[in-house]
Amino acid sequence: MAVAKLLTALNTDLLNLQQELLQQYNMIITKPEVDPKGLYSMTQAAKALHVDRHTVSRYAANGLIKFRVRKAGRQKVTTGAEIIKCWSAMYL
Repeated sequence: MAVAKLLTALNTDLLNLQQELLQQYNMIITKPEVDPKGLYSMTQAAKALHVDRHTVSRYAANGLIKFRVRKAGRQKVTTGAEIIKCWSAMYL
């Protein structure tokens, strides 16, 4: 009985710590709501991931998310599937 109480208390503490870290580092725990086939700019990808666009640039430099340059306008874009893949790699 005492072991079960201890495990419950530890689990609660762990969940509270996880929530504090997520809030402190502005991480999201829910899957980004993006169309997997849609195209997103770096800024839009950052908003979907709830991070700064500079963080998304760092993710791209580390290979966590792939961008391509559009012929029209030379803007870097990624797909919703890449955003979800990046989120999965970072937060799951």
